[in-house]
Amino acid sequence: MKLDGKIVIVTGAAAGIGKEIINGLRSKNCKIIAADITYDSNTLGEPNLAYFKCDLSDLAQIDGLFSYTKEQYGIPDIFIANAGFAYFGKTQSLTKEQIQKIFILNSVSIIATTSAMQKLHGDQPFRMVIMASAMAHWSVPGYATYSATKAALVGFAKAYRYELHPNQRLQIVYPIGTRTHFFEKAGNSPVPIISQTPKQVANATIRGIEGNTDDIYPSITFWVFLHLNRLFPFIKPIVLWVENKNLKAWLDK
Repeated sequence: MKLDGKIVIVTGAAAGIGKEIINGLRSKNCKIIAADITYDSNTLGEPNLAYFKCDLSDLAQIDGLFSYTKEQYGIPDIFIANAGFAYFGKTQSLTKEQIQKIFILNSVSIIATTSAMQKLHGDQPFRMVIMASAMAHWSVPGYATYSATKAALVGFAKAYRYELHPNQRLQIVYPIGTRTHFFEKAGNSPVPIISQTPKQVANATIRGIEGNTDDIYPSITFWVFLHLNRLFPFIKPIVLWVENKNLKAWLDK
């Protein structure tokens, strides 16, 4: 897909991967809506870039995001669902309210947004890009609930792709541990043994959109491990054993 002139919504846009995606889109002549819970107001930041404050764990705010986008630029061509809620630690420490919130933001809001995009476009082209996680494949100790929300998106995408028209596409991005404020927000959790920068994820995402790639793996290392594990199934248990030691050390602190 050519990005020139496309209207793009990016959620979780204020920092990390979302911010780097916006930086990458600036050179593509896109009209961008940067959505994040931390923004103060709905303002134009520069030509072809507008900011919108919203909390997508409140599903009612999805309609407001689409309305604002249409007022500023028109119907969005691409929606990059990057916003997410991080949690690290023992699952039993989560309250029912926290479990509900993480699933609403990380899973339910994205399914609802994808459905809204299709309703907006009918049988016309659009692109939905979902920021999942390598943990959708390899659940890491300490991230049980977070991994479940990302695995739910993969199950949704595999079936939902059959419901789309041939000129519509749903893409999944699988970042590994990304060196952002994610780990601070997850209780200063340890960075996984394989990690990458948000810019690497953003660049891979934009290349994947342009190249019409259904499943985008920003880390070649993880992609190789994922496939090697099919031949050598001892690889994954070793990685998870190391991560479990990290969890126990973190809990001891």
